[in-house]
Amino acid sequence: MIKLNLVLGAIMLILGLLDIAPPDDATTRRVAPTIEKLEVAAGAEPNAPLVLELSGIQRHSCQVKWRTRITYFPQNVDIHLYQEIREGAPCADAETAFQHALALDSKANPPTIIVNDQVWLGEPGDARSQSARYIELTLLPVTIDEVRLLEADESAGARLRIQGWQAVGCATPEIYSLRHAAAGAMLGVFNAIDADTVCAALAVSVDDIIDLPATFSPTDTLLSVNAFRLEALEEQMVNDSDKVLTNIFRVDVNFSESRPLRISLDVQGEHPDGCEYPVLVEQRRQGGTIDIEVYRNVPADVVCPMILKPYRDTISLEGAFEPGDYTINVNSHSQAVRI
Repeated sequence: MIKLNLVLGAIMLILGLLDIAPPDDATTRRVAPTIEKLEVAAGAEPNAPLVLELSGIQRHSCQVKWRTRITYFPQNVDIHLYQEIREGAPCADAETAFQHALALDSKANPPTIIVNDQVWLGEPGDARSQSARYIELTLLPVTIDEVRLLEADESAGARLRIQGWQAVGCATPEIYSLRHAAAGAMLGVFNAIDADTVCAALAVSVDDIIDLPATFSPTDTLLSVNAFRLEALEEQMVNDSDKVLTNIFRVDVNFSESRPLRISLDVQGEHPDGCEYPVLVEQRRQGGTIDIEVYRNVPADVVCPMILKPYRDTISLEGAFEPGDYTINVNSHSQAVRI
């Protein structure tokens, strides 16, 4: 069992990635506050917007207006609250208290709210209840193995299929954080759990479809989903099937005794689901770099059992090899060899 009251290095790494978006003006620096308390004020009218009342600490003395980016997801609202400080501004480095009120869309009734990289859960469940209380939770990043762009309505934003796993067995829905950068955006995928919650230490498969806001164009480049880095989104389209990569965690390199020299690989890993489809292997060689993809074509509408299936095979590399240095990449596994 795992008690979720530890500071995880992986969490800090991903949260750091989500907060590196450049300022709107190159002559300014972006500063985000620490939120210490979040309360909700519901209007008297049924359709009145929720007002978030935020308070906490800012680490400078400048009087600068607050800026916000708000993204609405099915399970949560994601808010980026920050200030842009002009370089050379006469600000003292001092912790000062701040308060800020922020109105949400009139249709929003989020059970979970992310402000910067802190997450808050409404308790009881209805945020419009005058007795609603929000408590801070611990963010746990989901490990992402594959991201694909699915077809979406022209009026909508990008639709992504996200596959991976979470390291704890608590049944919590995935929540999302979207941070914009100069070349695209960064999408964070998390679970949020009370720090005192005890969960089984299980690897639980994640296979979700998430719709990004209409303001996020599929022609943009999405830099990363957690630590999974993407190419241009328009190159990620899939049709009737998805290419599901096999997780590779060990590659042993074998050399033949004959001449010309031949190489074979003893490969070990696991399939991220329990579907039974043929394993396909593609090889590409350019100079001293050999790229190998091990995958299965899985129909997009098939629901696979959420189990990890072992994979082991021997792959003979195509062609002969001369003495020298080589890099062998098998999916995300990479190693250098010298002949």
